Amino acid sequence: MIMVNGSSIESLMPSGDRILVDTSQCVPLPTGNFVIRDGIGLVAKRVEHLPHWEPPMVFIKSGNTEYQTYDREGEELKIIGCATWAGKAAVMKAAGLAFWLAVTMSFPAAGQTVIRGVATVIDGDTIEIRGTRIRLHGIDAPEGDQICTRARRAVWHCGDEATMALTRHLGRSQVRCKTQEEDRFGRTIAVCFKGAGDINHWMVANGWAVAFRRFSLEYVAAEERAQKAKLGLWTGTFDMPWDWRAGKRGR
Repeated sequence: MIMVNGSSIESLMPSGDRILVDTSQCVPLPTGNFVIRDGIGLVAKRVEHLPHWEPPMVFIKSGNTEYQTYDREGEELKIIGCATWAGKAAVMKAAGLAFWLAVTMSFPAAGQTVIRGVATVIDGDTIEIRGTRIRLHGIDAPEGDQICTRARRAVWHCGDEATMALTRHLGRSQVRCKTQEEDRFGRTIAVCFKGAGDINHWMVANGWAVAFRRFSLEYVAAEERAQKAKLGLWTGTFDMPWDWRAGKRGR
């Protein structure tokens, strides 16, 4: 059995519900809800097989529209088992192997660790906890010295504002980060949480960072909503952070 802990599969499987994982069913035929390993941890997603594709492909969907639908080659997908909704009070027995885990905010995958503590904000996508420099996975925020433009060509220090937005959001709260690997600068890549809230998602959803599509598509839907609502950076025009960095290197 699994306790759902997070919003990825809402409203089909709300946080607090329990679902059964049948690890004997690891092929998405027919389409259904599966627990998969996505590189961050174990998550519940709706997996739809796409027939007549070469190589074989699948769509991976969330019940919550805040999360982006994306595709993967079938061979890349690591399915743990088929998920079946059981309800908050139900007790179910599986014919095959079942086990407990937390969906979306799950137990770390192999090789992961969890870092906890009060975070010091370095910039809009980097924090530090007890001496460990942590780069927020899947997002990119404007650089500290980056300048953006608002109406009537008014310039503003959007990099500083993004840093301050993250600082205000975290305050002195305890932060929990699920680590992945180190980047080439020696920073630990992680998805971080304040309570039950995904901090990476919050930065994008409020317009203070963009989805770093080169590394993840998880936050694309949140970015599109922030852009439509003209939040944060989207109140005006700006260079994507990676373009700003490239421009600085070229000067």
